[in-house]
Amino acid sequence: PRLAVGEYCGDLEWAIARRPEACYARAEAFYEEGDPPNFRGDPVRSGGGFFIDAGTHIAEAICWLLDDDPVAVQAMMDSRGFATDLDGVVQVRFLRGALAAIHFMGSAKAHAGSGVTLYGDAGTVSIRHDSELAHAAKGALARVSDLPPMRHAAHNFVDVIRGEAPVECTVADGRRAVALVAAAYRSAESGREEPTGL
Repeated sequence: PRLAVGEYCGDLEWAIARRPEACYARAEAFYEEGDPPNFRGDPVRSGGGFFIDAGTHIAEAICWLLDDDPVAVQAMMDSRGFATDLDGVVQVRFLRGALAAIHFMGSAKAHAGSGVTLYGDAGTVSIRHDSELAHAAKGALARVSDLPPMRHAAHNFVDVIRGEAPVECTVADGRRAVALVAAAYRSAESGREEPTGL
């Protein structure tokens, strides 16, 4: 693998701003205009904003797919005037040389979903919405239609407890994602590339 491109765009502004115009997928009864933000709008309680809330899933997926340690991160984030980040771009360099770019937008007014595309020496693989897979050695991507049924992570958890399966996502995988996310927030604040410490 040479390059991973990840994307997560959705609407978190409803939880931060509590304004009807910021909400495309929530009923007005869900909140009252002027209500204080929930924990997602408080950087102390949330640990960040949209990147740590939703973008971290893409960061974790990229680390897991590459099976490599992120070593340096450069990030730009925009809070749109709120206390927490909503939009941003994160660039990552991995130990074995692969690069990654993660784009996230927490104020999207139409949900395009999420996904990761891996570009490598032998071809390209694209994963969208956790359930769509396409690949090609060269030329146009072809969708894989005979995927096994999607299983929730909780199923693996139960299978591991029963001794019926190995752990599919380990503590080491989580450590990589946490290091990447923490370095992204440091970089957004410092304006410089930041090491992950891995």
